[in-house]
Amino acid sequence: MLLFPAISGFFSTLFSIAMLFPGFIAVWMDGGDVGFGPLQLVTAFVSYFGLAFFATFSNVCVVHTTRTRLNGGDATFGESISFAMSRLPHILAWSAISASVGVLLRLLQNAAERSSGVGRVVAQVLQSVLGLAWTVVSLFVVPAMVYDNVGPVDGLKRSVEVLKRTWGESLIRHYGMGLMTFLGSLPGVALIVVGMFAFGVSATLAVALIVAGGLWIGAAVFFFGLLNAVYNVGLYHYATQGHRAPPGFDPAALRGAFGQR
Repeated sequence: MLLFPAISGFFSTLFSIAMLFPGFIAVWMDGGDVGFGPLQLVTAFVSYFGLAFFATFSNVCVVHTTRTRLNGGDATFGESISFAMSRLPHILAWSAISASVGVLLRLLQNAAERSSGVGRVVAQVLQSVLGLAWTVVSLFVVPAMVYDNVGPVDGLKRSVEVLKRTWGESLIRHYGMGLMTFLGSLPGVALIVVGMFAFGVSATLAVALIVAGGLWIGAAVFFFGLLNAVYNVGLYHYATQGHRAPPGFDPAALRGAFGQR
């Protein structure tokens, strides 16, 4: 399953690089203004849409593979890709919604950068609150799209329903996994820092350390991101399949995730 986030990361990087040129053109056509005009708005939407598409497609593959194995099957790489292709309309629709939210948050960020005093604080707080709220309510959208074959709007509704029942466990796990990703990435950061100082000793050694650090960070992000996706599937499976704990998950832990608020 690690192949899916790795491939997604690879194509996302290529897409981001490809979008740099139109972005520079947009700034140039706006007379060098680095604000957020119409051309930058379109460029941002296309960028967010592309990145969301690759991420969502990868997550659909991971969720399908996990669901199949939880049910006793063994989905191959090709089968998971084929399944994601069958959900392509939902993936495209969710990517468009995610891109729209990304543009809205970017507009709020731009407003904060251009404001001062109370207006700046209000815009920054609003951006942070909306960004956090979006991250939380969309936790189970992809599992809903895979399990129930619903579109992104119904997926959001089901995500909120599951979140209401698992709010404590979901948020602790989500942000706890973020902390684990950070801690797991620290050795890679240390290698990069040492590599930067090593240029005075050996350029070859410095480059090797920096590359090793980058690979370490990438591996940590992929690994903990995959664990996060798999646990999401376990919670959603438990919530929607008659409270039956899937194989490999502790029934007591899953039951505890659905306690009263």
